Amino acid sequence: ANKQAKALLADSYEQMGYQAESAIWRNIYLTGALELRNGIPPRVFLKTPSADLVAAMPTATFFDLLATRLNPDKIGDRTLTVNLDITDRSETSLLSVHNAVLVSEMGKSVAAPDVSVSGTRALLMGMFLRGMPLDQLEAGGLKVSGDRAKLLALQAAIDAPRTDYPIVTP
Repeated sequence: ANKQAKALLADSYEQMGYQAESAIWRNIYLTGALELRNGIPPRVFLKTPSADLVAAMPTATFFDLLATRLNPDKIGDRTLTVNLDITDRSETSLLSVHNAVLVSEMGKSVAAPDVSVSGTRALLMGMFLRGMPLDQLEAGGLKVSGDRAKLLALQAAIDAPRTDYPIVTP
């Protein structure tokens, strides 16, 4: 609450930012100075990382990204299994949700999944990262069989990351 102390700390962070050789350190110092002077910036939703970045990621890493974005409050106590066939990469994966945790297993599938999905990686990105409606994705070539309600629940439980967290202030 001490405005003078915040201003001094902001000046200090700004100078450290200007002198930092590392771009990451520079950005953190300057972001901290900005926060001290202006407060936490308004919330900005990042719908998806760069399409090029996600396209370059290995599929297992893409599913790890989804796991970090699963909102446990939204998925609740649901359990589900999804067999995925990624047609343009000739890959398969099993997604499982138990205890509000998403786990992916590349190259695996189960005989009786709750849902089976087949389509290109771009369609999967649209479904999970952009929240595109299933009808639109199916018109583009995505094939879904099984319990659509469970797939829709999983899709709805994937959140965009928050950007309104404090760097310096409590």
